[in-house]
Amino acid sequence: MLVTDPYQAASLLHDSLAGGDPELLRLLAVMEAALPARRREADRRASAMGLANRDRAIRAAAAMLPEPRGQAVIAAVDRYRRTGWQRDRLETELPVHLAGTVEAHLWVALRAYPRFPTSERMIRKIIR
Repeated sequence: MLVTDPYQAASLLHDSLAGGDPELLRLLAVMEAALPARRREADRRASAMGLANRDRAIRAAAAMLPEPRGQAVIAAVDRYRRTGWQRDRLETELPVHLAGTVEAHLWVALRAYPRFPTSERMIRKIIR
């Protein structure tokens, strides 16, 4: 059976998972091929928005730190990742105890986009 409708493919996939149907991989391929270009474009826009939010949060954190800001941002995010981020990363909203701190901006940056720049040069480029 050839399935071209992504909604029908999703329904079949759900049924296959429940029954252990071996055609799971084929259905996944059909769903991927049937995804409209609009969906992929929406994913790209969401990723761009996340990147913009991350960069905005990095700039806000850098404004609260001493010079040289590139090194200070890297040191602050490394420190936060080793300490508070371990506890705060599962929060869906900004933890109250971070309000008004550099860590609040770092939390937003780390939540907004999956990757955080690790080079001083990239941080300086963002905060310019």
